Amino acid sequence: MSVADGASVEVETHTSDGQTYDAVATHVVQVPAEVTAAGLRQALRQCDGGRAIVLIGRGAPRRRRGDRAPAESGLVLLQSLRRQADAQGLEVALVTRNERLRAQAADVGIPAFGTVQGAQERPWTLAPSHLDYTPPNPGRDLHQPVSVQRRGRLAARFRTVRLAAGDRRPTPWWLETALLLAVLVGAIAALSAMAAFIVPSAEVRLVPAQEPLTETITLTARSDVETASASQLLLPARRIGERVEVEGTVLATGLEYAPDQPAQGAVVFTNRRAEPQEIPVGTVVATATGSNVSFETIQPATLPPGVGSQVTVPIQALQPGLAGNVRAFTINTIEGSLAVTANVINPSGTSGGTVKQVPVVKQADKDALRAQLEQEARQKAYVALGKLLREGEFVPSETVGTLVLDETFDRFTDEAADEVTLRLRLLATALAVDGTAADEMALQALGQKIPRRAQMLTDSLRFNRGVATVSQEGDVVTISFPNTASSVVVLDVDPAAVRAAIRGMTPAEAVATLQRTWRLQETPELTLGPDWIEPLLRRLDFDWLPMQVADRVPWLPFRTHVDVQFAGVSSDTAETP
Repeated sequence: MSVADGASVEVETHTSDGQTYDAVATHVVQVPAEVTAAGLRQALRQCDGGRAIVLIGRGAPRRRRGDRAPAESGLVLLQSLRRQADAQGLEVALVTRNERLRAQAADVGIPAFGTVQGAQERPWTLAPSHLDYTPPNPGRDLHQPVSVQRRGRLAARFRTVRLAAGDRRPTPWWLETALLLAVLVGAIAALSAMAAFIVPSAEVRLVPAQEPLTETITLTARSDVETASASQLLLPARRIGERVEVEGTVLATGLEYAPDQPAQGAVVFTNRRAEPQEIPVGTVVATATGSNVSFETIQPATLPPGVGSQVTVPIQALQPGLAGNVRAFTINTIEGSLAVTANVINPSGTSGGTVKQVPVVKQADKDALRAQLEQEARQKAYVALGKLLREGEFVPSETVGTLVLDETFDRFTDEAADEVTLRLRLLATALAVDGTAADEMALQALGQKIPRRAQMLTDSLRFNRGVATVSQEGDVVTISFPNTASSVVVLDVDPAAVRAAIRGMTPAEAVATLQRTWRLQETPELTLGPDWIEPLLRRLDFDWLPMQVADRVPWLPFRTHVDVQFAGVSSDTAETP
């Protein structure tokens, strides 16, 4: 429908997505940009309730910057719209691209949108107007004319409208100068105060105390377990074996007397024939009583012809020793063919047969050699078995066993010899235990004992496995052994807590506070800086500040650098602000 000043009204009963609604009718009132307050009120009267969206057109020319808007295009026009909507009980919204009109609409309490669609899709309602406040009437002066009082009230009433429209009363130059000087002095004072707090810094070096920490757990390894269980402290054990061969020699420790030199003497041969006879070297003669002792001639001889002719021949015992020392007239037997053609006799005894002490192999020598080689075999077995281990496994010495496959001695017991040699071949068997899992379990138990905010030096971590106990039930072998984890723990220092504890203190007070609050291995080192700031702070005298800044640890915590070091070596926990 058409209204005054070319305005038109449309009743919208559809949402933006095309759906029909009938809860509250929304009227779209389109007016030209040059509409007057009377035309706007007339267009709004065509709406018989519900909600009204006033769309202001773009037909008016754009004003240049600095030009004053007509009175009815500003707050007066919008206030007239608000009063007409309140009179009719309408909810009214404004749609315009003019930023100034939208800002003025907000002052009047009218919601403003850029498009009709935006006004339809968003919920809105009228807000209280910021311009409806009417200043109270000034007290009436009985000596002041009524016309003057009315002009004063009128000026007060429209001051808000003029200020909102951009009408500002110029400030006197002297007041602007005074304000500028005050701001400049305040800015200098503020910058000086900020520099006094921000520029100073501090370096704090701390070496926390170190404490040894140990934890021992008892682990069980079984040959029938496949995987480790930390909750049960249970480990797998794997059977391994390897053949080992060793050989060794020891000196014989037994002593016995043994023959040394053979006895010597002479015998007389008597010819029993008329012909001469040759007696070759090595002709054997012997005694005929007791233990027969044999001798041999050591020189050739010729028995002269004629029965009863004789010849003396030197002899030597075939076997060395005392047995060759025989009495006279005891050698009377000739061995060989010469025995039927001649006789023999020793007119004097033989002598020179001696004995000496010689080493003899005893059973104790063999037993000692066997024990020695078995120990060497166990050591060699460790090396051989170690080649069969997987990564992280170890062999408890108590599980190493040996089975002798063959042993060979080169001497008999009680045999005279300087030494005896044994060659030993055996089978070495053992159980391989998962050492990595054992150490992880011990480390986990140690970690539970580390105090809060303490750190462990990884280079000091050590593991020590104690004596194992081995038992067997059927084919299952069980090994129980203690595993000890030890390390050096550093009581960590929280840099933030250090900064908060010493802020604003003198160096002496800060050092005393650090020694009293934290356990330290060395005296704390505190350095204030930069070097040029402290003399400047003392010279400028910042006593007017609420907190002292000269010769003090900075009040701002981020200006204090805390370096936490371990045993003189800076650690990863050294922090920078």
